[in-house]
Amino acid sequence: MSTTSGVDTKLISDEWICNHYRWIVWKLAAMEVAFPSRLAGRCLTPECVASQLKYRYDREVDRNERSCLKKIFERDDVASRLMILCVAGIDSDMLDGALRIVKTRLGNKARNSTDKDSNSCSATTEMSPVVIVLTDGWYSIRAEFDEPLLNLVKCGKIGIGTKLCIYGAQVCGLTDACPPLEAPAAVFLRVRANSSRRAVWYARLGYQSQKRPFPVPLSSIYPSGGLVGCIDVLIQRQYPLQWMERTDGICVFRTTRAEEKVARKHDELRQKHLEAVYERLEKDMENDWKQDDSSSAVKELQALSSETIASMDSGEDIDNVLMRAPDPRSLEAALSVCQRKALEYYRQQNAEWRHSRLHTAVEKALKDDCSNWKDRAVVALLRLRVSCCLSCHEHAANNVLLSVWRPSEDLLELLVENKRFRIFNLNASPSRYSACNEMVQLSTSRATCYQEVEDTSGINDKLFSARTVLSLSDLASHGSLFLPPFREFDTVGVVISIRNASAGQQQHRQSNKSPVVLNTVYLADEEQHLLAVKFWGGLSHLGIDRMLHQKAVIAVANLRWHEGSNSSGGGIPCAVANELTVISLCPKERYLQIAVEELQSRLPASLDEFVCALDTKISQSSLHDPRKRFVRNTNFYDEMDDPEIEQWAVTADLQVSLQTANATISGSQGSRQRDASLLQRLPSPPPLAQLPVLPSSAVRREFEKPKLS
Repeated sequence: MSTTSGVDTKLISDEWICNHYRWIVWKLAAMEVAFPSRLAGRCLTPECVASQLKYRYDREVDRNERSCLKKIFERDDVASRLMILCVAGIDSDMLDGALRIVKTRLGNKARNSTDKDSNSCSATTEMSPVVIVLTDGWYSIRAEFDEPLLNLVKCGKIGIGTKLCIYGAQVCGLTDACPPLEAPAAVFLRVRANSSRRAVWYARLGYQSQKRPFPVPLSSIYPSGGLVGCIDVLIQRQYPLQWMERTDGICVFRTTRAEEKVARKHDELRQKHLEAVYERLEKDMENDWKQDDSSSAVKELQALSSETIASMDSGEDIDNVLMRAPDPRSLEAALSVCQRKALEYYRQQNAEWRHSRLHTAVEKALKDDCSNWKDRAVVALLRLRVSCCLSCHEHAANNVLLSVWRPSEDLLELLVENKRFRIFNLNASPSRYSACNEMVQLSTSRATCYQEVEDTSGINDKLFSARTVLSLSDLASHGSLFLPPFREFDTVGVVISIRNASAGQQQHRQSNKSPVVLNTVYLADEEQHLLAVKFWGGLSHLGIDRMLHQKAVIAVANLRWHEGSNSSGGGIPCAVANELTVISLCPKERYLQIAVEELQSRLPASLDEFVCALDTKISQSSLHDPRKRFVRNTNFYDEMDDPEIEQWAVTADLQVSLQTANATISGSQGSRQRDASLLQRLPSPPPLAQLPVLPSSAVRREFEKPKLS
């Protein structure tokens, strides 16, 4: 470089020459290896290397043009922009250790509910599994991959020379701006799988002209893959607004009805506490003021005469004299007009001063007691079910739940069903609903934005599954393989019976835990087809305990289908209501209104006899259907958030049968007759299957006579 014309060696260092010489040789050698028939022996020559060094000197030194990594190191640009980098090095010896560290971190994060920022850069460099080196062709930086990317590296899908299109990366360990060649060893780039894809081999390295992220299909999103740059989706379902409250590190989700009930109860308790504090402080301060007024009035009365009282013009002195006077009315009547005005003004000012003192004391007392009466941390939450709209995945059966935090009124009107959007900057996490066969769920952040997409290719009509009312007769006609869209359906019915049970009372009593409440609501149509709707946590958990009653015609939306409950055997089909279910006596949706009106017109005039007959049928079914109590469906119980529900669900169904049998026995019978009748009504246990006992080879051998010695 010193002999090249137009090069000032004072402006470059030996480290600069070594760095660029390394990447030039690496690039030229890769070109010859990739195209040996045309470029072998023509690229990696001293003349080409020298010309490439001169070219980089002209661009970086003379024209002051910088690559993307140099701008990132010097803090003149951000690493979250869309850029393409090339894998320049992989430490294969540390790859397995890095995978173990990442899995350990994920396990600790799942167990630690107080971890609030899963993407923070607080991890120490010694514990960071940095095994990858990325380059933009000019400079390099170490990179930290997450578990999905490390698995791709391990299986060979990402190797040296692979170009990666990266969005939303984070620079960790860089406190101040510095040149790339003087950067500390602790600096690394954090890359996430959901915002990274392999690029074509001829893609240009560095920042890209397209600043927005590229859309990814829903089927390629990893639960532990971090930030999702963009998705192109169609809104299939908009669920009712929910409310999340965080208490002592535990998140509780409630419906709007349940949240209003809890908020009203909290306000009532706080108001009672405020009134009690106010009464206590008011009583204490009044006692103190009375003592002060009495002592002050005694002193004034001992020192004043009648002539002095007549010459008083201070309202405070006059009030003290009147408080200790034997006949305050006659003394007050003898006061002049000016003295009366002064007395009235003083009493008004004194009352305002005492009220202000009392208000200040109450505020101070409540502030000191704020630990018991904190403001409730409640956040609004909107859940959407979305399907992928990318052209190559439009027929794929993939859909996920999207949680929109703190939605505004405008956003609630915008995000409606059968609309297509491009949604940017989402967070991915494991799904809470394991029974939905969904591995991932998405949630919004402060940087999330929405872009509505017009349907010009007709994808909406192909993908959208319109809401319809599934009648109970159609539900009964389907076989055991019936599976509604998204495992949810809407229906209408008349309430026949509401059964209550507490699952696992004895076991919960031993473990000092409250029993799990189970309410089962039985619905029917005009043809006496039944449907059992289970409410884990009780009707009060959804805030509908006062709304549902016998003979009420209701509309139910977003019921989760209990797969396998409609199999052969005469059992009642079963569904599960959760926090996404909407139950209404007067639905707002037109299709539900029509279904409710049609059902009401078809119900018999003698509704009491109709309900009584079906109630008897339900009691007989719960008593004589052993399959309903002893057969357990794994998928049904896996969708419950409480793991103890799964353990004691069979006990709850058995208790319902016992309560039903005990209610039918006359109260006038004796204890022995009642017990005997109860035992007769209990069904026999199911037959035990024979154990497959196979004789061993030693048993099947022929007998051998012992040999005489």
